[in-house]
Amino acid sequence: MHLRFIVVRALDLITIIVPPALPATLTIGTSFALSRLRKRGIFCISPNRVNVSGTVDIMCFDKTGTLTEEGLDVLGARPVNRDINRYHFLFRLHRFSSLIKDPEALQEQILYTMTTCHSLKLVSDEIIGDPLDAKMFEFTRWTFEEGGRVYEYKDNGYVAREIEGVKTCVLPPNGSFELQLLKIFEFESAKRRMSVVVQKTGMKEHQVYVKGAPEIMPDICRADTFPDDYDEILEFYTHHGYRVIALASKTLQKRVKKLKREEAESELTFQGFIVFENKLKPTTAGVLEKLKNARIRRVMCTGDNILTAISVARECELVVKDGYVFVPHFIEGTTPGETYAGDSTAQDSELAWTCVQDPRLSLNPHSLVPYPIPQEVLPEFPSHNAYGIMEYSLAVSGDVFRWIVDFASVDVLERVDLVRMLT
Repeated sequence: MHLRFIVVRALDLITIIVPPALPATLTIGTSFALSRLRKRGIFCISPNRVNVSGTVDIMCFDKTGTLTEEGLDVLGARPVNRDINRYHFLFRLHRFSSLIKDPEALQEQILYTMTTCHSLKLVSDEIIGDPLDAKMFEFTRWTFEEGGRVYEYKDNGYVAREIEGVKTCVLPPNGSFELQLLKIFEFESAKRRMSVVVQKTGMKEHQVYVKGAPEIMPDICRADTFPDDYDEILEFYTHHGYRVIALASKTLQKRVKKLKREEAESELTFQGFIVFENKLKPTTAGVLEKLKNARIRRVMCTGDNILTAISVARECELVVKDGYVFVPHFIEGTTPGETYAGDSTAQDSELAWTCVQDPRLSLNPHSLVPYPIPQEVLPEFPSHNAYGIMEYSLAVSGDVFRWIVDFASVDVLERVDLVRMLT
């Protein structure tokens, strides 16, 4: 009896603490919030979300299609000049006009990779697939045939029509030959690349064409095929906010049916870059400025090259335009068997945080606080004192962030959370 009395009195306390008018008050408050939002052109079909939005303290954005326009435009291609083992002309791109007037101006293997290395499909008279693949193919103005239909360029645009046949192939504008797609290894985010096996009309051997992130090319291409100015050209385009895709190829003698992906994507010859332009949306800077004024932290999460992400972040003022950005890289560990996800980043590895603008500036890897500026270069930094810089951002790649979560100290993880960060 006493236990029952205690339980009932406890419930009375709860009902007394929560006033009966509270639900009505919350509903009225939400209605006022909706009316204020409506005046600013903001409409909400779920009123309960208004209360949730009031608790937001961080916003994470993708780059392509969110901060920047949905589509990518092909700026041009940069083939390697094998005669001098460097790129053709400093900072010069081959654009579409050069393909029409002089087809040899763009190396054959680059052109073939652009027209075949994709997973596009022809559905309802339209090309369906990754927007980057579609832009890359339409840039060449070649013809695409699949499943009894053809997609070809005519009168300043592409049209589809019925044909006889079921094979998948591509043809140049003059139709002098065709490249038949025999096998496709789809894009995998972990590998950051895709590849195709192709056979040209009248040729017995097969060709493997690969496109992917520039960072993974050294793992699958022969070292002697890279131009001497590879890093220089890549850094130039990524620093200016362009998206860069690397291309590679090789001749294959083995039967395609038994070909494994690891065999196809090895010992390749590096061919060059395709450069894409991804313009910032007109409303991006204004929205980010409002979030900043509301003291909501803003973070960019993207799969693009880290230097491209930094450039776009500066353009939309996600980070200060003339502010410092630090990027980490691994210093190899030595613990046997302690590798992470097949990478060489062991548990006892260390991170070196280097400034993108000036490699002489760095962060303490344990506190993520900038080291004091060296006395000999201090006159070059008139706006800072010997104690270092006060305002800076971090650009962290996925593998580094994973390593920090798994192996770094709690202090480092908390510090990463405090500093403005791009991933």
